[in-house]
Amino acid sequence: MKHLNITFIFIVLLMNLVSFKAYAWFETIDGIEYELGDSKGAVVYSAPGSGHVSIPSSITYYGNEYPVYSINNGAFRRSKITSITLPNSLERIGQEAFEDCSGLTSITLPNSLKYIGDGAFKNCTNLAFITIPDGIETIGSNTFWNCKSLISISLPNSLKEINNGAFKNCYDLTSVKIPNSVTKIGSEAFYHCI
Repeated sequence: MKHLNITFIFIVLLMNLVSFKAYAWFETIDGIEYELGDSKGAVVYSAPGSGHVSIPSSITYYGNEYPVYSINNGAFRRSKITSITLPNSLERIGQEAFEDCSGLTSITLPNSLKYIGDGAFKNCTNLAFITIPDGIETIGSNTFWNCKSLISISLPNSLKEINNGAFKNCYDLTSVKIPNSVTKIGSEAFYHCI
C-alpha cells in the first residue's frame, strides 16, 4: 500500500511538471500586455492605450521569440486609441477586441488575417474606412454594428458569409459591392444603412 501511495504521488508530480508548459507568461511592452507561452506565439492580452498604437510582429522574452498572431477578446475595449498598426503576423482578432473605441477612425487589416470575431469593431462610432483582406470568409454577427461614420468598406472575393447585424446602424454606409462568393447574408446585416 505504501508503494502505491508513493507511485501515485510521483505520477501527480510528474503530471504537474509535464503540464507546466501550458502556463502562460505575461509581458508588458509600451503599455500593451502580451500573453506568451502559447505554442503559436504571442497574444495581445490587454491594451488600454491611447493615440496611435503599434503592435510588433514578434515579442522576445528571455531569448525566445514569439510571433504576435492574435488579439484577445476585448483587448482594446473602450481604449482611447485613434489609429493602430497591425503586424503581418496577425491571424486573429477576437470578439469585441475594439468594441467602443470611439476615437478609432481607420484601420488597415493585414493580409495574414484569417478570423475577425463577432462584434470586433462594434460601436466604433468614428471608424470611416476599412478594407477586409482576402482570406476572410465570414464577417461575424455585429462586427461593425453602430459604426455610424463608416462610409467605405472593401469586401474580399474570399467572403462567403455576412452574419446577423454585421453592418447594422452604419448610417453613412451608402453602397457596398458584395462579391459573388457570398452565399449567406444574415438578418439585419445592413439594417439602417444603404
